[in-house]
Amino acid sequence: MTQDEYYYWLANISNIGIKKISLLLEVFESPEVIFKASKAELLEVLTPGAELSEALTPGAEPSKALTPGAELSKALAPKPELSKAPAPVAEPSEALASSLSGRRVKLHINDINNIINSRNKDKIKRDYAGLADKGIRFIHIRDGRYPEKLKKIYDPPFALYVKGRFPKEERFTWEEGLPWEGPKCLAVVGSRECSGYGAGMTGYLAGAVAREGIGIISGLARGIDTHAHEGALSVGGKTYAVLGCGADICYPRENFNLYMAISEDGGIISEYAPGVKPISCNFPMRNRIISGLSDGILVVEAGKKSGALITVDMGLDQGKDIYAVPGRVGDRLSEGCNNLIKSGAKLVSSPDDILEELLNNYKKNDAKCNNNDFALCTINNYMLETQGKIVYACLGFEPVHLGEISAKTGLPLEVCMEQLLLLELNGLIVQKTKNYYSLRL
Repeated sequence: MTQDEYYYWLANISNIGIKKISLLLEVFESPEVIFKASKAELLEVLTPGAELSEALTPGAEPSKALTPGAELSKALAPKPELSKAPAPVAEPSEALASSLSGRRVKLHINDINNIINSRNKDKIKRDYAGLADKGIRFIHIRDGRYPEKLKKIYDPPFALYVKGRFPKEERFTWEEGLPWEGPKCLAVVGSRECSGYGAGMTGYLAGAVAREGIGIISGLARGIDTHAHEGALSVGGKTYAVLGCGADICYPRENFNLYMAISEDGGIISEYAPGVKPISCNFPMRNRIISGLSDGILVVEAGKKSGALITVDMGLDQGKDIYAVPGRVGDRLSEGCNNLIKSGAKLVSSPDDILEELLNNYKKNDAKCNNNDFALCTINNYMLETQGKIVYACLGFEPVHLGEISAKTGLPLEVCMEQLLLLELNGLIVQKTKNYYSLRL
C-alpha cells in the first residue's frame, strides 16, 4: 500500500477521531507503523484499566460473540501476550511512558479492535481508488497541499476530501482546489430563510468582493449561502462550498446545478468521506472549516439564535475579522446582525468596507459599482429615460406592488407599466408575482 492509502485508512477507522489519531501518530509516528503494529503494541497505548472499566460500565452493550458475563471474565483473565505482567494491561516502555504521561486522550479496547478489524488491504485500495473515479482528492494533514490556515485552528480535520480543479493564474495562487497562502478568502454566512433584500445584498457583496480576487467560502445551504456562491460565480470569481456530508453528495438537492458549477469553477470541500450522509450534527462541525479557511466572516441576515452565529463564535476564537450587514430594527432576520454590530463587528454598507481591510493598498474607485447607491450605479450603465430611472429608483430587493410604485413615483399606472416592462426586458428587474416587482438579484 502507498503512504496516502495508509493515511486514508487511518482517517476512516470507526470512532477514531483527530485526537486519537494524533495520539497514535505521536506514539507510532506513521500510519504504516500503526497498520503493522501487533495487538500487544497497540495495547501499550491503551488507557490503563480501560478494559476493566468498560466491562464494568452500566448499560454497556455485550459483545455478540460472548455469553453473558464473558466480557468481565475476559477482562479479568490473564492475557496470553501479557502473561508476565501483574496488571491486565502491559506496562508501557520508557519511551511510551514519556509520550503518554499526562495525556487527556483515552484509547479504549474497542478502539484497538476497530483498528485491527479495519485492516483489509483490498478494501482500502478499492475505496481509495474510488476517490479518483469520483473526481475527489484526499489531502491529509501532513500533506504539503493541506492549508496552513486550518492547521492553526482548534481540532483541525485530519483529512479533507476535495472535488474540483482550478486554473493557475498570475492573479491567484490556488493549489489544486484549496485556498493557499496567497489569496484572501471571505466566509459568507446567514439565514436559510433570507429575504429578498438579504439575497440581493449577498449576491451583490459576494460578487464585488470576488471580482477583486478574493475567494468566497460558504456552505451551499439554502438562502444566504446559495446567493454568496452565485454572486461569486456570476463575476467569474472563485468560490468554495464546505459540506456537512461527503463531497460526492449534493445537499440540498435543489442546489445540484450550483454544486456542479462550483465543482467546475471552484471547489467542494468536506472532512467526511464520500457516501457520508448529511446529518444534523455534522453541520456545526463543518463551520470551523468555513471560518478556518477564511480571513474574515461576513454575516448577512441572521436571527438571534441563527446557526450562522456558530461560525462567528468559531471565527472569533480563531482571530478572524467579523463583518455584518445591518437590518431593520425589530426584523427577526436582522436581530443577530444588529447585535453583532453592537458588539463590535464592522458594519458593512458597501464592498469597500470589506475590501479596504482584506486588501493591502486598496483604493476605492468611485467609477465602480460599489458605492452605497446601488440602484443609481446600476441604471447609469443603461440608456434609460428619466421616467425609467424614477421607477427603477423606487424598487428594492423586496417586491413592490404596481399600485405602490405609481403612488411613490406620482406617475400614472399606464406609464409605470410601460417603464416596468422596459426595465424587465433590459434584465434589470423581475416580476415575482403578478404586479409585484423587485430588482434582479
